[in-house]
Amino acid sequence: MKKYDIVKLKDNYENFNNIEANNIGIVLKSNNNNKSTILFLNPKITGDYLVLDVDNSFLEQQKENLPPQIIKTIDGLISNNKISLKKQQFKNMKFEEYDIVRLTVEKEKYAKHGIHKGETGIVAENYMIKNDILVDFSGIDEKGNYYGDCVTVNVDDLELVKKHD
Repeated sequence: MKKYDIVKLKDNYENFNNIEANNIGIVLKSNNNNKSTILFLNPKITGDYLVLDVDNSFLEQQKENLPPQIIKTIDGLISNNKISLKKQQFKNMKFEEYDIVRLTVEKEKYAKHGIHKGETGIVAENYMIKNDILVDFSGIDEKGNYYGDCVTVNVDDLELVKKHD
């Protein structure tokens, strides 16, 4: 394996650090001891990552290559300490798809969609983008009129009402 090869964890990889087999990663460094330092991207939270030293026997090199612009971007993020080589855990999802949540703040970005503090909604997807998750606040009123919207909400602006079954 060489720097910037794209690799996949083999099926026989034991689940450590919230990472599972078949996760795709990028080689950051190939060590002399049959291990490689791999950058893995969180499949459930866009923008989250972890870096692990993995025995090469658990890695399968992929045919694809990273474009030069992506390599340049990764180099820049590492040199500017935007990617920490010591981050060894994925963030956990605070909420999951179908959880019922309540908006705990009043903010213009939600109010412009007719959604206000105290309203409840249902988490619509099982992934996040950075710290935002898609929540469906729509419903039908007593007159049969549709109201509300499906919007992205910062997870810190929500509280759990009920976990999905």
